[in-house]
Amino acid sequence: MIGVISALLDIAVMQILLLAGINYLVATTIAFALSVIVNFSLHSKYTFSLGIAYRHLWKYLILVVLNYLVTVLIVATFEHTLASPMIGKLISLPVIAVIGFTVSRFWVFRQR
Repeated sequence: MIGVISALLDIAVMQILLLAGINYLVATTIAFALSVIVNFSLHSKYTFSLGIAYRHLWKYLILVVLNYLVTVLIVATFEHTLASPMIGKLISLPVIAVIGFTVSRFWVFRQR
């Protein structure tokens, strides 16, 4: 459910920014950043029952950079091939969801 909330926020913010004439890379970055904040907060508190676990933040930020690069690569590919960054965004979401949850579970939020 947290992934769905984050994804919907990501898509909505990107679409609003694109409709406002914002460059697709800027729109992708802003939408991604907002969804990351929501995702980290909700996963820390509800999925992994840690509260806001700041000691896990540096690992999460590494994961965020990885997911951001994957997202931008996919969005830019679809912008250049089909002139549709939103299709790229929609395709990137399940990819980064799998990467994000797997890395979070086994590395970022792993209990010692």
